Amino acid sequence: EFRRVLFRSDGNVHVPLGKVSFTEEALEGNFKAVYDVIAKARPASVKGVYIKHVSVASTFGPSVTLDTTAL
Repeated sequence: EFRRVLFRSDGNVHVPLGKVSFTEEALEGNFKAVYDVIAKARPASVKGVYIKHVSVASTFGPSVTLDTTAL
């Protein structure tokens, strides 16, 4: 099932990636899709690193910081 997710960047992007019932592969696929869309939306005027920090968290849960150099 595909859904369209709209976002606006003001420096931070908050996007739901899935539910607890999703498989690891489904969550990873959703994350990669969101990451690719954000990376492609980079304005030409932005210099240097565009995505500096990525954290994933459940609702009201602690966050886990991801290493963006491996992406």
